[in-house]
Amino acid sequence: MNLRVIAWLAGAWLGVIAAGVELPLNRFRVAGPIPEAQLVESEADRFLAQDMESVCGFKVQEYVNPRNPDVDGLFFLEFFDRIPEERAVAYAATEVEMTAPCRYLMKLNTDFDVEVYINGEMSFKTKGPSFGNLFFVDFKTGKNRIAIKSPHEKGFWAVVLSAIDGPLTSEEEVRRAEAWMRVAGIVGKFSNNQPAIDGFWIGSAGKQPELKWMDEENARLFFGDEPPEISWFDSQMQPCVDFERQGLYYALIEDTKTAFGKPYKALYAYYLMPGEWREHPKIIAIEKALRYNEPFDWFSSNWGMNPERLKCYLEEGDRDALDEMFRAAVSQNLLDWRQQNYPVEQVKLAPPIELENPAPTLRYGSCSEAGFKPGSELAFDELCRQWFEESQTPFYTIIARNGVIVYSKGYGELNGKPMSPDTRCSMASISKLFTGIMFAPFMDQGLIDLDEDMRRFMPALANTLEWQLTPRRCFNHTCNFDGHGNFGGIRNIFADYGIALWLPGVQPGSECNYNGVGPNLMAMYMMYATGTPINKLFQDYYFRRIGITTIKGDDQGGGYVAGAMDMAKLAQLLLNKGAYGKWRFFSTNTYNAMMPRDLLKDNPGLKLTTTWFYGHYGVGIHPFSNPSGESDKPIYYGHGSATYSVFLFDPVHQTMIVQARNSNRTPEINDKFRYRIEELVWKSIAAE
Repeated sequence: MNLRVIAWLAGAWLGVIAAGVELPLNRFRVAGPIPEAQLVESEADRFLAQDMESVCGFKVQEYVNPRNPDVDGLFFLEFFDRIPEERAVAYAATEVEMTAPCRYLMKLNTDFDVEVYINGEMSFKTKGPSFGNLFFVDFKTGKNRIAIKSPHEKGFWAVVLSAIDGPLTSEEEVRRAEAWMRVAGIVGKFSNNQPAIDGFWIGSAGKQPELKWMDEENARLFFGDEPPEISWFDSQMQPCVDFERQGLYYALIEDTKTAFGKPYKALYAYYLMPGEWREHPKIIAIEKALRYNEPFDWFSSNWGMNPERLKCYLEEGDRDALDEMFRAAVSQNLLDWRQQNYPVEQVKLAPPIELENPAPTLRYGSCSEAGFKPGSELAFDELCRQWFEESQTPFYTIIARNGVIVYSKGYGELNGKPMSPDTRCSMASISKLFTGIMFAPFMDQGLIDLDEDMRRFMPALANTLEWQLTPRRCFNHTCNFDGHGNFGGIRNIFADYGIALWLPGVQPGSECNYNGVGPNLMAMYMMYATGTPINKLFQDYYFRRIGITTIKGDDQGGGYVAGAMDMAKLAQLLLNKGAYGKWRFFSTNTYNAMMPRDLLKDNPGLKLTTTWFYGHYGVGIHPFSNPSGESDKPIYYGHGSATYSVFLFDPVHQTMIVQARNSNRTPEINDKFRYRIEELVWKSIAAE
């Protein structure tokens, strides 16, 4: 692509996609789920082009989104009475009427393979899970049939098809939408493109490293014909004179004007090793794990820390210990260097308020002291024992009420040691809840507003009123970003420059799409505002006052580890609405502002691509059942995790259930037992 074409695309990128597109895709006729053994594909595929009353013996049903009838999406797992264990297929179709021929730009998110048909002809096909797919469909005058075919293997089964722009009736409208889609693809792909040393984050000392983008063609399209400038610094951010010593180095990548007309910066960390480090037998053994794969790959996701982690591994030789060593990549000297060279306004976080009457702290006690029925701890233990026997995954569980721990026990071993209250386990997405807790005092002290324009501490963000990025949208997943470590994540102190280029393509406030980019941005926002690393903010404000010792990490989307007892302390802090012991960390009003809100009320017309939190989300907190539902059972709040670590608190009945674990190898079993333990705790509450 030459610069003239890219310049035209850049103009399209700055244009506004049509707002308020009306093409509802929330009511379908659905057939399925059809087990593979009963599927006669040639017969079933007739449904893609014509109406049928039954398909392969399965009656066609009228479908309306079970969570919200006005929201696009096919959530098969919640609609069908029975999902076969074996491979199965579902079909869905709806009709839309057009007054003239036109084109629409569509977006598709799916958990499994999907084929989209328009009037019987395949329009788009993708392999799932696949998100953010953009494609055009052409409609004729009159009725048009939109049909979907999707197989199911195992797990969550959903397809969300939405209109992004249209109707497009003129050649210029189509060209501009095509250009917008092209740029969205380039920038979105570049958000996961990283410069590496021969595919590694480690190189050999003695010479200046040669960086190559993992997707060189994508980088060329992003930057244009002129490559970006690269400047090297040592670990103290002093300009690099030579590369003889072993250690940490930083590469500053700058382009004053990318192919899309805006500046770009990034700072990436690399570690140089002496001699023929690749020949070391331990390096050979883990070479594949060192390569960048995807955000949740345990070793490669923390690529900014890989050099230091590798050094620890070589010195200590303990892979399990290495997996638990989280050292924040954003150091004080990096933030000082950024502030010195790219200054922004800064604020100072005041210490917590010391209370005359201390709030409840966790302590061990009896069921009667906690307000549970006698013998409840035995029932809790029996259920946890069954859970461990069926899942064969080690975990540690704490159950408490009114600040009194009645059950605290682990099953199994991790790294050769029995599970304990202080065994560090992966928190995965519970990390997002930690970010919200850290943000609470900033809200409480009036330092940062949930709805402020984020150019305040990130002037690189090129917002418009239509695409405004705010802290609230970063926390509640309406910022519309995809992924968890894009543009280098929190470890790239200039990730906001990449986000500024991405913003026009994601259009914050138009869709609810679960991601880790927003929480990472909020941690960066707090760091820039205070000039303090995020781990130091946690340590100074909370951890040393509460006695938290196991929580470590820096990636807010899913990179923290913690022990069950420290999780429980934070759960009690939330049950106390911002206080713990002699300290009030934030007010009850701020606690209320953190709790989940109805996203559709805050964002009229919002597309709920992600719906498992029932359309309600707060500042790092989501509900575990529908808060709008009519039930006398408790509503637990907190956050889920990919490892199935559990963080649940019920503010009405003052109960908590926390569980630290490192793996979710048996999701169906874990789901079953989490519901059972919630039910058991509810039934165990003594009559008031």
